[in-house]
Amino acid sequence: MKFYFALTILILLSACGSHNSSGNRQHGGVDNPLAPSQEKSGFDLSFFKANSNYQDDKKPYDDVDQYENNTKYERKITYYYSYTLEVDDVENKVKRVEEIANTNNGYVQNKTNGRLTLKIPTPKVDFVISEISQLGEIVNKYQQASDITSSYYDAKLRLENMLKTRERYLELLAKAENVETTLKVERELERLLYDIESLKGQIEVMQSQVDFTTITVNLEKSSTPGPVGWIFYGLYKSIKWLIVWD
Repeated sequence: MKFYFALTILILLSACGSHNSSGNRQHGGVDNPLAPSQEKSGFDLSFFKANSNYQDDKKPYDDVDQYENNTKYERKITYYYSYTLEVDDVENKVKRVEEIANTNNGYVQNKTNGRLTLKIPTPKVDFVISEISQLGEIVNKYQQASDITSSYYDAKLRLENMLKTRERYLELLAKAENVETTLKVERELERLLYDIESLKGQIEVMQSQVDFTTITVNLEKSSTPGPVGWIFYGLYKSIKWLIVWD
């Protein structure tokens, strides 16, 4: 009796499981209404897409990381140097720094008293620094390098995509059949042209930073120590010699 009762329960459980499985299969293809929507960000081309065969499957940012280790892309490195020197004649040495910059195809971007900001062609930076270092005693120096490869080529790719989009807009404008469509396309085209010019400016700035290195030179009047000062100066030199050997 117990055996038949257990067998009956087992059959009922099997039937319920089969029913639930069938229900799940019937509803498996229904989208979840609570699932988050997939929204695309970036340049608004809704009107353009509705009136053309525009495709945007590939985003400008999809392959940004490829630039770091891809040998076909030239690395874009910017450099910055800052030197502080003590000199005997600040005014005379300022003129000398200007001469060094000009004779090496560079220029003085800014000058305030004994502080100069130079723009020097990157291949000539080492020579220019060597020349400036001989003008006095270096009391402080700072060097920095920044890799802008990804930012540079990402901007180039976005510009390329914008230029292609502009051509499609012009095609659509030529096919416009009424005033309303013409005005809509012209507004989008005007906004796109503004973005193109802005991006071109960013690319030019980055390329200029790569081609010309910034060097800041601070020239300070060297002080002559008195009798007591020479004692402390000699003591400083002795301690430095004991601790640091060049």
